[in-house]
Amino acid sequence: MLIDSHQASRFIDAYKTVLLELHDLSGEATHDDIIKSLASARAYLKANPASLDGALTALKLAGKPISPDIQHALKSLRIEQWVYLRSTTRYAIFLDPSANDAYAVLGLNNSVEEIVGTNAVAFEAGLFSFAGQYVCDGIIQTPILLGPGYKKQFSASLANIRRCGRFHSKPEPEKTPTQELKRLE
Repeated sequence: MLIDSHQASRFIDAYKTVLLELHDLSGEATHDDIIKSLASARAYLKANPASLDGALTALKLAGKPISPDIQHALKSLRIEQWVYLRSTTRYAIFLDPSANDAYAVLGLNNSVEEIVGTNAVAFEAGLFSFAGQYVCDGIIQTPILLGPGYKKQFSASLANIRRCGRFHSKPEPEKTPTQELKRLE
């Protein structure tokens, strides 16, 4: 339930670099705990989505450019209060905040279940598309354990989501500029 380890390392290194740049741009004090600084930077990004372009430009000017595939992943980042329903042998099942869509999600270095320790949990996290998969950024904030009634309700929502064709196992492939021009013709 993890993406390829080489891809995970590439993404983590770049994500950390971008988040630390965003943390600097936010003007907030640096925390002793790196995860708190990264979470703070991600919160800043959520409140200021346009800051991502500024951070990417600043890194490029500093001689630390972020590769195009990781830039695409960062631009697809959705920071939400997700419902992690459960894990299968291949992926974790995430429902969006309104329970209208569900996603097959992989982890970077740890599965979601390893990070939160159980299933049926709501928490804030970043979800993005990378290397042909939906991936959780692993920065879990404000976890809330859901009781059996909520778990049953979200399981019923998942069944409805599947019936309606809104269970997303893979992101749409990124279109190249040539493919986009052909589509427009």
